[in-house]
Amino acid sequence: MIVTKKEFIRIVFITIVALLLLRIVMYFVPNMNWSFTDFAIVGLLLLGIGVLMQRLTRKVKNKTYAIVVILIVALLLVWAELGVGIFGTPLAGN
Repeated sequence: MIVTKKEFIRIVFITIVALLLLRIVMYFVPNMNWSFTDFAIVGLLLLGIGVLMQRLTRKVKNKTYAIVVILIVALLLVWAELGVGIFGTPLAGN
């Protein structure tokens, strides 16, 4: 099993809370107009990175902080590319 049921429920709960916070932010930021697809993609990214972090930190004990930092940076880079296309790849939809 990749992660335990309790860990997965915790990851799903944190992802839902993050998505709800983003939804609340939409009311205060006039240029943030996300669709359901945008929320689904971010939800999958957060859920996937949470499961991956949990899995890797359980397997690798001595380099946990480095792995977490690398995964968070990778998540932010993918999120920025999807949002504004900082690298100019076709993922940005431009």
